[in-house]
Amino acid sequence: MHSERAPFFLKLADWGGVVFLHFPILIIAAYAFNTEDAAFSFPPQGLTLRWC
Repeated sequence: MHSERAPFFLKLADWGGVVFLHFPILIIAAYAFNTEDAAFSFPPQGLTLRWC
């Protein structure tokens, strides 16, 4: 009789796939807040709480 739960390695592979597919989106979102002269700097200089 088989269990209704997925095996651990299948869950691990699923989460690995989700992270693999979403990681580039996170990088692009973080890069969108950088200014041209400060590309690849952390924290992004364009990310601020000032509205004016």
